[in-house]
Amino acid sequence: MSEKHVFGLDEIAEENNKVPTWLFFTWIFLLSWGFYYLITYWTLPIDKVRKEVLSSTITYKTPREEGYVSSSKVEEKKEVKKEDDGKAKLVAEGKPVYEANCAGCHGVAGDGAGPAAAALTPKPRNFVKGDYKYGGDDAGLLKTIQIGVPGSAMPPWKDSLSNDQINSVIAYLRTFKK
Repeated sequence: MSEKHVFGLDEIAEENNKVPTWLFFTWIFLLSWGFYYLITYWTLPIDKVRKEVLSSTITYKTPREEGYVSSSKVEEKKEVKKEDDGKAKLVAEGKPVYEANCAGCHGVAGDGAGPAAAALTPKPRNFVKGDYKYGGDDAGLLKTIQIGVPGSAMPPWKDSLSNDQINSVIAYLRTFKK
């Protein structure tokens, strides 16, 4: 015989209904997995790259502090040939803009291994290899920087950077390709 409880003035009866076994075990599994994920991923960063990402203070608006070296390989840059002083000036102007806005994902050396790259899918572009989403010409790079890349972490920079800054970043990107 089942127990019936009558509540309130409307005399609605509630019986002791059991939770289905499959639903109970699914709930236990998801609860356990949630705690496991919370503890292992967010509080015990064992991986060096994950630890760097979680402790990084770099954002799109905050540049790195002087002398910072990420886990990406930093190689000595070849001296820019002074064939064109205008180009050298653009490269010099593009370096601080790149380091402040792009190096967090693409890395100081442009190899796509910045501190945030470990947490991004798809991975940031490797400028050393020279493989670009919309082509390696200036128009393709300008389009990529201005409108971003949908479906990735690459944001549109047209509202944050001026056209001169974008052109200087493009000139600086050219120095990465070997």
